[in-house]
Amino acid sequence: ECACLHRMCVIKWPRIMTRRFGPRCIWQSSGYRHLFLSRYRAYFPHIQLTIKQHYCGTDMGFPLEAFQHLEVEHDQAQQKITLLSVDAQIVSNELLIRSQTWILLPWSRRDYFIHELAKNSLSNDVCVHTRLGPLNKNLVSDLLESRENCRTQILQCPYCWMDYVLDAIDFGERGFAVFVTRWVNLGAGLDSADAKWQSHITVRMARDVHHPHNLGDIRTGFDDQAEVSVEELTAENKLKLFSRRQTRLVCRGWDGLVWKWDQGKRWHLAPSRPPQTSFWNLLMYS
Repeated sequence: ECACLHRMCVIKWPRIMTRRFGPRCIWQSSGYRHLFLSRYRAYFPHIQLTIKQHYCGTDMGFPLEAFQHLEVEHDQAQQKITLLSVDAQIVSNELLIRSQTWILLPWSRRDYFIHELAKNSLSNDVCVHTRLGPLNKNLVSDLLESRENCRTQILQCPYCWMDYVLDAIDFGERGFAVFVTRWVNLGAGLDSADAKWQSHITVRMARDVHHPHNLGDIRTGFDDQAEVSVEELTAENKLKLFSRRQTRLVCRGWDGLVWKWDQGKRWHLAPSRPPQTSFWNLLMYS
């Protein structure tokens, strides 16, 4: 809650990676993180402004495009590539987010990965409540043992409005990937005390506070309206996982994708632009 009235233009889109944080009341509040170490976060004003445009039209608030994001982290020391993709839909006047987190590793690191994954790694990137305890180690191990013959299942967190699916893919000599797809309901954006929003940013939930929903309802609500199916999203992210990236401010891969380097281990996929936008305008203004 802030006593100041801010102009909408000073509140940055979630997907805009900038070190200028905007109003202090935004970034000092609790935000929703899709990936533990990512600077991409959604704050309550983002939801509020997106719902405002939904009700009032394009002259007000944020479009759903504001949430679209894809980033890749390449950790050469650990021989690990991590990919995060995010998109959004408004369903029944509530903001729903679909995200995928991929972790790609060589087969030589399989046993170490299963141990670390079940201990704390992917738990950091499912939701704040899975961080309180490890993922089921047998579930991860079974996925890698069965490889492409594995049967995935929809899971849910008992403390927040989220459906998720854990899956694994064998890339042969290029290694293996474990990825989690999440469908999250962030609420109607009417009040920061909204139970759905609070469930995602409150780490220590009371033992008797649960938010049960019909298994798969959030996924079904999102996917029924999505232009890109989860199967198409998975196929696209497979290709982007292996896209060529270089340690330059902007680089274009052999596949035509334009990546912006964050001068570290991380790259962001440049948002799509109209055809007349030049490569250098993309560098200057995005």
